[in-house]
Amino acid sequence: MGTFKKNILALVFMFVAGFCFAQQISFQILQHDETSEAVTEQSYTVEDQLIEMFFENGYIVTNSPTVAVNSNAEAAKLWKAGLKEAKEGYSNFFIQINLYYTAESLSPKGEATLKKADWTLVYTKTGEPKAKNTIKSKQSLDVKNDLYLISADIFDEIKKAIKA
Repeated sequence: MGTFKKNILALVFMFVAGFCFAQQISFQILQHDETSEAVTEQSYTVEDQLIEMFFENGYIVTNSPTVAVNSNAEAAKLWKAGLKEAKEGYSNFFIQINLYYTAESLSPKGEATLKKADWTLVYTKTGEPKAKNTIKSKQSLDVKNDLYLISADIFDEIKKAIKA
């Protein structure tokens, strides 16, 4: 193959490769639930939904294990560890999602129900927060559907914040 063709192919390859870039996101979920010291199935459901939504929308996703926390000091310690992990993994963004459960209304399985979720999106390079918000649960009769809806709301808001 001639030099001219090789140069043209190299240029085409570099041009196409520029369009194949995806944002890398790292997130962690913290469960705030006074009724359970172990991570509940509900928190794992939110985690699974978010991973699936980010992946289906072209993001590269990593996450820290979901953890049940009992204090703000513990949450702050996990924040630092999660941000450090995201930086070391070359993620563009780190997101900490806090799930707050209440025992005021129990699910059919006798678990506390998700009351609200808040999230904070941070640039990993600077450590500066880009966006944060709180989302209230829909409190529908179908717990699985409620978890899906709040996961979708969290995803939609984070996606808008990343693109802004």
